Amino acid sequence: MEELKVFTATEAAKMLGVMPRTIWTYIKDGKLKARKVGRAWKITGESLKDFLDDVPTEGTTIREIREVQADKNETRLNLQDGVITIYYADAQGLEQGREQARNWLKE
Repeated sequence: MEELKVFTATEAAKMLGVMPRTIWTYIKDGKLKARKVGRAWKITGESLKDFLDDVPTEGTTIREIREVQADKNETRLNLQDGVITIYYADAQGLEQGREQARNWLKE
């Protein structure tokens, strides 16, 4: 069985070179997946990897935004080859995805 790496928001912030408050914003905005374990929020290494894979880098040109209804009850965004794809389960998830995409385009 593969070892699961889990980090606190403070540890993740140090790894990414940002303030812990930024990590909380990413979690709140749905950009970074985290789980509450007891009273603390935990972030898996896989979640951090997914987050870094999906964050547009400076100079990235967004050519298109696609919206795809998904079977899973979650909203997530993917960036590949200048196309942001929003996967959503319902109207609320679609609006959340659109908001996340707008935030990405502002950064």
